[in-house]
This record gives sequence, structure tokens and C-alpha cells, in this order.
Amino acid sequence: KLAYVYDEPIADISIIPTYAVSELASGHVKAVLSGEGADDLFAGYTWQYDYMQKMADRTWQQKLAQKLGWPEPLDTIEFYAEAMAMGRFDTQELRKILHPHMQASIPDDSEWFYREHGRTELSPLKSIQNMDVQCFMGELVLTKIDRASMANSLEVRVPYLDHELFETLMQVRESCYFQFEQQKVILKNLIEDVMPQEILDRSKQGFVGPDSYYQEMGWYRDELLDGHLIRDSIITGEGVQQYLQNADHWRLWKLLILEKWYREWM
Repeated sequence: KLAYVYDEPIADISIIPTYAVSELASGHVKAVLSGEGADDLFAGYTWQYDYMQKMADRTWQQKLAQKLGWPEPLDTIEFYAEAMAMGRFDTQELRKILHPHMQASIPDDSEWFYREHGRTELSPLKSIQNMDVQCFMGELVLTKIDRASMANSLEVRVPYLDHELFETLMQVRESCYFQFEQQKVILKNLIEDVMPQEILDRSKQGFVGPDSYYQEMGWYRDELLDGHLIRDSIITGEGVQQYLQNADHWRLWKLLILEKWYREWM
């Protein structure tokens, strides 16, 4: 059912709870507000904080590299691609899993999409935030929410993505976003008078379902080894077997979503 609803192989693990919540909400209301954009604009994602930490540790390394003529020790695009894609299929992984006759379609640069949206003139955090909005938000999150909600006749509004708010926050100094390892400081300061303290102090939680639904190796084995992707020589059974042996559930999940989509539409 979800392969039909989402219309493309969206392999984000929140596709199931997103659809379930949309279905539940549609039984009570016609429109809802969504918090999408808050993490992107207020620096709430773990990879944004991790990147800034790495940049802070990078200062002396960068100076040394420049003096010695070495490559810079931190590639923004490479870091972003690795942080964003749990179970990332880079060029090496694609060569492992794709059938030999599909090898010619593998791009030389598996991060080409991120490079197209990279903005070298921006500061480090702003560059990451821009890629979050252009790549993660635009190509995944909003597509996922729109299709799950529309399938249930539910309207979703995203107030954090107001363009004036975005333009304002992109001018804020990077030092304002973090305080004593705390993220989304600006947003928390703005809403502390109206939001319960236990909410403000709560640890960050991703919007995902129970681990059991994407870590069940037997499910992947049954669906993929007898699936259409192997039958039609898109991927190899040997590659799937290797992921099963390594319990690589992130990559198996992505392959399963592709399998479901392929059966529905191809």
C-alpha cells in the first residue's frame, strides 16, 4: 500500500509512522500544523552539531594542511553525505550490490546531488543548513509528508518554513545556535515562556517506529531473495546475502523499499 501512496522509493524509516499519524489525524481534523523546518533552521540535527564540533577541531589541522600543501582534512560534502544516509550507497557499495549489466549506470561521483547544492561562499553551518533545506527537506521530508497526508485527505501546514523566518535565521551568527552542547537554543529561548519545562529539557527524539520493523532479518531475506530486483537482474543475490550476513539493516531497508516500489510500478 505504501509503495502506491508514496509513488517513489522513499527509504526514510519514518514513512510508516508518518502515514499512520496522517490516517489517525484525518479521522478528527481536516488540517494540522507540522514542525518541519525547525531542526533545519534552528540547527537541531545531530549532524549539524557534529559538523561544527569537527570544524572547531579543524583549525590547527587546516593551517598545517595549507602549509604542507595537503588536502583539507574535512570535506563538507563527504561529511554531509555520510551523516545523512544511514546505510549509504556510495560508489563502492553500488558496485557490490548492482548486477554487472547495471554497473555502467553508476555515477563517478555518488555525491553529485549534494555538490550541486553546495554553497562554498557560505559559512560552515550555513552551508550545511542550506543543503538540509535544498536536499533533505525539499527532496525527502516535504515529499513524504505531502503524499502521506494527501492520501488521507489531510492538509498539512509548515509554519517554520515561512520564507521571512528562513531569510532572517540565515543571517544569524553561528555562535548563537549552540550553548553548552545544547541545540536549538534560539527556538528554546523564544518559546520558554509558553512551553512546559519538561518539553524544553527532553532529549531529542526521532519520528520513527519500533526497531523491530526494520531490523527483522527474516523479513528482508524472504522479500529480497525471492524478489523482482534479483529476478530482473537489477541487484545480485550475493550482494543481498552479504548484507544479511552482516545484519546491515539500513541498506537492507533501502533495498526493501526499492523492491516494493519496483513491484508496484515497474
